[in-house]
Amino acid sequence: MTETAIDDVRLAEMAAGAYDDAPVPFVDASSATRVRPDHQSSTCTLCDVYQMPDGAVAVAFRGTTSPESWLLSPVMSALSSEPHGWGRVHTGVLRAWTALRGLVEEAVGSRGALYVTGHSIGGGLATLAAAHFSELDPERRVVCRTFGAPRVFGPRAAKVYDRLPNVDHVRYEGALDLVPRLPALLARYRAVGRREEVLGAPPAKLLSRVAARLSRCLSSPAEALAIARDGHNAADYLRALEGRSLPAA
Repeated sequence: MTETAIDDVRLAEMAAGAYDDAPVPFVDASSATRVRPDHQSSTCTLCDVYQMPDGAVAVAFRGTTSPESWLLSPVMSALSSEPHGWGRVHTGVLRAWTALRGLVEEAVGSRGALYVTGHSIGGGLATLAAAHFSELDPERRVVCRTFGAPRVFGPRAAKVYDRLPNVDHVRYEGALDLVPRLPALLARYRAVGRREEVLGAPPAKLLSRVAARLSRCLSSPAEALAIARDGHNAADYLRALEGRSLPAA
């Protein structure tokens, strides 16, 4: 049987659909299941698992509508020790992944290609999932697509991740989306995967908008937090990808 190839537009649809009340009913999926720990109240500690007819699996992690609460908090943006000894990762995203990990392992199984995706914090969860499943089975193909995702790895862990031979990771980032720039480079977080820019703007327009944003950031903390959400919508990422010609991963 030919292995299922899921293109990036479909993965963006899954990432956006994780915000809905139920998984998106894709006709080419054998089943779709929502996974969420009973004891977790966090809105982003859940994911949708899609089983394909040939055994391939896609997992879409939900993000959060208020990423700044995670990314700018001194506690949640701290680097903590990663349990497998790679290095250090984002505390809040690691906690959310730890709550989901066992349930996702059970739902995903151990055969077939694995696709993981997510928007915003969901992209951070997808990144940790890709690292985890790559380590569990170095022979398994793992495709990771993130949209407007924050940085989750410290320098050492980022280097290890980018050298994983069985992980294909593309991160989609909007030109005016601030979340992928957070936590800041000065906080010793590093981006991973290959960057693809979407939701771009002409250079002159981009410079004027950046200048306006800096002015607004200086005016009040509330303006700074509003800017963190601007240009970050999952539906905008999906529309941007739908306008491009993208091969299946």
